[in-house]
Amino acid sequence: MRLDQIKKISFSKYNVLMSCGYRFLLSYIKWMEKDPSNTGALYGLTVHETFEEWFTKGMPDGLEWLQQNYKTFYQEQQQKTKLTPDTKKNAELIDLIETSIPNLYLQLQKNGQLNKKTQVEVDVVHVEGGYVVSAKIDYLTIVNSNTAQITDAKGYKNKDHIDKDQIVLYGYMVHKTLGIKNFVGSGYMCFFPKINEFIPVDISIADGKLYFNEMIHNYHTKVKNEEYDPKPSFQNCMLCDVYSKCQYRHYVKFKEKSATPEQTILKLSNGKTSL
Repeated sequence: MRLDQIKKISFSKYNVLMSCGYRFLLSYIKWMEKDPSNTGALYGLTVHETFEEWFTKGMPDGLEWLQQNYKTFYQEQQQKTKLTPDTKKNAELIDLIETSIPNLYLQLQKNGQLNKKTQVEVDVVHVEGGYVVSAKIDYLTIVNSNTAQITDAKGYKNKDHIDKDQIVLYGYMVHKTLGIKNFVGSGYMCFFPKINEFIPVDISIADGKLYFNEMIHNYHTKVKNEEYDPKPSFQNCMLCDVYSKCQYRHYVKFKEKSATPEQTILKLSNGKTSL
């Protein structure tokens, strides 16, 4: 791993290390080129970009603006990602986006976040213990000098995949950088049409600090000891962006309907993993 990267951590980077060390090895140490994104990624990217631009412009014309302009951002994301879904998939994605935008709008309205106090895609950086930890918060609303609200929007098909520690960690980082002590109405918005649910998360500064320290300890230990064991599983491999480079990918059968097919977890005799 490059020296300038060794002590830079984000929740997603840490999550990769803990869920599959071998993916971490390929992604952050060997710096393998990432696989092309799945066309389904256009769904979440379009929704996020549309709302970010709308907030940046001062929320003009409410829901009407969002519904009239999302196709522009969909086309922009196609150009950026070079993803070209076939006719059937394209129609499915458009339908999902058209349904999700009002869902997300109404939930933000219900949360009281459709105001100028709400910031979108906020970068927060906190340095502690020699590590630089970064976060990108989807929606951060500063209610007053002592109170804030954090919301992370997810397009997941399964809300059980959500890790509530992410919100707790973000709360702790906002506390350390801005001095905020209270968090109200924070949580996840699952804007996938079949879910469309807000999942509240109680943010405790003490819990956030505990998780932060645990994250630093686990990250330091695994990287120092080169603990990059492969953990092939249906869920891990489905989300992996270096799947085509992985020598363990044939241990997962994507045709199985079960999310937990039997797997063979391989570890090299010396406890280290290498290509």
